[in-house]
Amino acid sequence: MLELRNKSECCNFIESVKDNKHITAVVPKKNNPKVIIHDIESYFPECELVDAILRQNPTIQQCLLDTSQQMTKRFMKKTKDGVCQYAVLEVSPQIYKTMMKESKIFIGFSRCSVKSYTPVLRCFQCLGYSHVAADCQIPQHCMRCDDEHTIASCPESNTECIKCI
Repeated sequence: MLELRNKSECCNFIESVKDNKHITAVVPKKNNPKVIIHDIESYFPECELVDAILRQNPTIQQCLLDTSQQMTKRFMKKTKDGVCQYAVLEVSPQIYKTMMKESKIFIGFSRCSVKSYTPVLRCFQCLGYSHVAADCQIPQHCMRCDDEHTIASCPESNTECIKCI
């Protein structure tokens, strides 16, 4: 990986290596920040989430007057106890800043807490982080003892993850 100072340096570098068969150069795509919204009423319809946020939260609605700003629902699930729901939204940086400053937003009849959402990728093949098993080149490692076999064939009896002990 190579880090360059600005966009023009990136463009110049990509142009200079485009004919080289051994080097592939791409500018990484910047991901929008994600937020998690907790304590949404369990009966609140998923299809109305974004509209309700805009309707009931004027500061967020104000951000979306700029057409470059966006808010997209990634997923919505019920909590384990089924009492309420949580949702993860991908938002533009300006909306993210507004939501973090507010820390709570209105949805339906509830005032819901908003926090930054940073998922952690974990590989269940090598037990490493920042990638998934489908992309892993390292041999299988057991979660119980860290030897090269599956957890199903592990002779160990402890029930704790080897990374957590």
